[in-house]
Amino acid sequence: MLKLQNVILNDEIYQANRSLYYTLSEQLESMVLSFGTYFNSLWLQDWKEYTTISSFYLHVRFRGEGTVSIIQSRLIEEEVSHIVSYRKKFSSPGSEYIQIEIPEPDSVAWRMIHFEIEYDKNRDFEFLDAFYAAQNSFTPHPIKTAIVICTFKRERYLYNNVATLKNYFAKNPELAETYDVFIVDNGKTLPTDIEEKNILLFPNKNTGGSGGFARGILEALRSDTEY
Repeated sequence: MLKLQNVILNDEIYQANRSLYYTLSEQLESMVLSFGTYFNSLWLQDWKEYTTISSFYLHVRFRGEGTVSIIQSRLIEEEVSHIVSYRKKFSSPGSEYIQIEIPEPDSVAWRMIHFEIEYDKNRDFEFLDAFYAAQNSFTPHPIKTAIVICTFKRERYLYNNVATLKNYFAKNPELAETYDVFIVDNGKTLPTDIEEKNILLFPNKNTGGSGGFARGILEALRSDTEY
């Protein structure tokens, strides 16, 4: 089973922009936790169009009772349409993932899917985590990504971004070797001790954003690593 995409939820830095990750709505006797958002929807049809994957799965883990729905979406003439393609109630202690095969879309027009969990607001319920996966019959090609950050005397933002990346990869150690960060310092104000295993610093003339990003791309191409 190949993991395609993690569902992101519980990180304190994201709570100010919660609607990018999930929404929570109240009904008469229940709550609906929806992941039809920018970061947590799955562009299913694009995976089908650009890869050889044919079978897709949702792995979800929660404690308590909840009804899981898988919802297909499409955009036609700026109007969004939704249909529920799967709906089932589960009871779980939260120790293992519930695996659900994602139904085949009715047509290529239904490009995106997401899931929702409806639960009784008067009963104990806790969402834990989830991810989308696929059944694969091939060996994935390892990818190494160069992340270029261009900065000019914006230390506070830079340190926050670097801390975000470090925290994320620390929580996902299987991804720790998949990236390097190239920091292009157009202001030449950053200390060299910001560098570490996956973080490289390049003092640069103030060539603006375009010039700074070009410098980062150039250094990635010069590297012995194939990004």
